[in-house]
Amino acid sequence: MKKILLFNLLLAMTFVTTSLKAADGDVFTHDVRVINNYGTTTYVPMRFKVISESNKTCFTFATYDEISHTYGPAINTGDTYGKLIIPSAARGYTVIKIGDYSFENCRFSEIEIPSTISSIGEYAFHRCTSLNTVNVPSKVSLGDHAFDACSGMKSISISCDVIPWGCFVYCGLLETINLLSPVKHVQPAAFISCNRLKQITFPAGLEDIGEFAFSQCSDLETIFFPRSLNSIASTVFVDCSSLRNVTIARETPPTITENESDYAASNLFSWSPNATLLTVPDRTKYNSAPWTQFSEIRSFPSAVEQTTTYARCYINGSSEYNALGLFMGSNDAIKNILDLKIDGVHQMPVMENSYLILTDNLKNIPLEVSYVLKTDDGIQPYIHHYHQVNYGISINGKQMTSVDMYNIPCLKSGKAHFEDERSGYYWANKPTLVLENATLECDGSTGVDNGHYGSTFNIKVVGDCTISGKGEMFNPLYLDSETSTTIKGGGTLNLISANESGKAGDAIYSGMEARLTLTDYTTLIATSIDNSGYWDEGEGRFTIDSGYFCAYSEKSYPLWLPSQLLLGQGVDLRYPVGGQVLGNYVYGADGAPVQGGWVMFGYDTQVMDELITGVASPKSSPEGNDFIYNLAGQRLSKTQKGVNIVGGRKVLIK
Repeated sequence: MKKILLFNLLLAMTFVTTSLKAADGDVFTHDVRVINNYGTTTYVPMRFKVISESNKTCFTFATYDEISHTYGPAINTGDTYGKLIIPSAARGYTVIKIGDYSFENCRFSEIEIPSTISSIGEYAFHRCTSLNTVNVPSKVSLGDHAFDACSGMKSISISCDVIPWGCFVYCGLLETINLLSPVKHVQPAAFISCNRLKQITFPAGLEDIGEFAFSQCSDLETIFFPRSLNSIASTVFVDCSSLRNVTIARETPPTITENESDYAASNLFSWSPNATLLTVPDRTKYNSAPWTQFSEIRSFPSAVEQTTTYARCYINGSSEYNALGLFMGSNDAIKNILDLKIDGVHQMPVMENSYLILTDNLKNIPLEVSYVLKTDDGIQPYIHHYHQVNYGISINGKQMTSVDMYNIPCLKSGKAHFEDERSGYYWANKPTLVLENATLECDGSTGVDNGHYGSTFNIKVVGDCTISGKGEMFNPLYLDSETSTTIKGGGTLNLISANESGKAGDAIYSGMEARLTLTDYTTLIATSIDNSGYWDEGEGRFTIDSGYFCAYSEKSYPLWLPSQLLLGQGVDLRYPVGGQVLGNYVYGADGAPVQGGWVMFGYDTQVMDELITGVASPKSSPEGNDFIYNLAGQRLSKTQKGVNIVGGRKVLIK
């Protein structure tokens, strides 16, 4: 009998355990943390409702009484005061929403909302009269009347696209609203009877304001509207008796919408008898009602325009290119930066180490930045034009400018960017292409081309880097005539022209009078399947100040250097045995042909146009009308492969 009872008990426990698996819509409780006004921590049960069992998500849940038609909040606290900490997860479910009426009539002075919350429902905090301060996580959508009648709330920080119907109605002590992201729409009655609200500044991006949005805000004195404001309801300022200063950054007046006959567009400010100053970009465009109801209309001062050439932005005293910014003096300046617009797009200002950050993506540098700065003397518009400098360099056929300094075409791996060299206190606009373990795979006729006549251009090589391509007659590095280039950094740069069709170009092509300098003990390896590793058109200069140069060519000359080659102390120029320099043979100081895997070409190396044995350098045909003989002295009608005697000299015919 006992065994049967025990079996039945185990069976029942198994059933209960199995049935505990939740389904969508199930309600459960979870203890949450509450810190009372004396610092004591307690745990109180809160109701949650499963949104998705498969995604493991839930929301705070208020019960609804069908008979009394009232809601019971998600948490029953009685007379509990203090701080409520809403958890980010409950029983393994992520809390992503605060449900409708969840905390209606709750007496907490502070509520901590987790970053997992994406939406707050209707009347979620309705009549939370003890609530003082709320910080709402970024990009949370708010429901209608979410903070309705929170009569004790003094400040709130929100980040949302829409301030919904009646969201802060009857928040009688609300003094400060921090808008942390662009608000596009303010819906009707959003701030009715916020009697302590003295000023509000809308960031760039605001498009419209609905009916009675600030009605009965009796202490409201100052308001700023960005240039993005398109329309405003005629009833927005009903009973705003203290309104004195209105600033609208829009060039032409916004549209005034009329929905009730008693509130004509011309009466927008008639309920604000103390309205004294309207500040707009051009007062001549605000010359009719309702704008003329102000005692004075001022135009913005002329914009201070500045032009800047792109260079480094120093953050934390570092020379790293991690952001582009404007120095504003201090981070506190953020509250005075109004209506920020970057390349025509409205932005919220972001400060870092006293810089107004314009971009943290240096592949997308702006050309124009405008904003209005609020000062003790009023407001001052600024326009910053960022000047685009032509570097005179193209990569893979794209002309590089200062705006493109981090946008390197054909970069396949590693890092690459341009930086401007500095001359004293000034930027010299002499660009350096910085390669850090970078691979550039190009598909044009030229990889890196300093095709700007008379330009100065440098390459800094960090680690192992490659510039290659397979275009017909492709030149990885093209040095235009009368240009100067330095390759430095101490890394290794491989220049490879390897067209599979058998039409590869020169790894380095040097135009007339071009200058190339190799320094910092950097290694430069130039490879071409069909043509020269290095080709000099003439009258140029190749200086190996401190570095290593290797040239390799499978079918032609590794080096074509009719011009001067300058070698620093102890510097080597290397190329594979079997190759030739200018079609000449290379010998060591002892007069013997240099043997080994690579030829070392330095101070003790000789370049001769004929073999020491007396056989001249290779010829495809004899010069002039000299008769041709073989080694037996027999006169030949044409040259033969091998050694021939022409003009009394032995000539090698390939």
